[in-house]
Amino acid sequence: MTGADDWVVPAVQNLPLFAHDARLAGNDRVTTLVIPRADHRLEQPPHTGADGRWRFCAIAPEARAAIAAFLRGTVGAAGR
Repeated sequence: MTGADDWVVPAVQNLPLFAHDARLAGNDRVTTLVIPRADHRLEQPPHTGADGRWRFCAIAPEARAAIAAFLRGTVGAAGR
């Protein structure tokens, strides 16, 4: 997972390499994800929300959802 606006580790160049190397290492459950408008830390820039309230830099909701889904699928009920 990387941000589309990540200039440190650009997604277009690096995600295919990450997936390839993970599969070479035996991980066949690889999924890559590019988070729109997110940077290297998966944060989106400050903006005004739909409710008119100011939002500071925060981890992109898509990143949070992807991490939560991964943990639910990996840890499942055993993590409770």
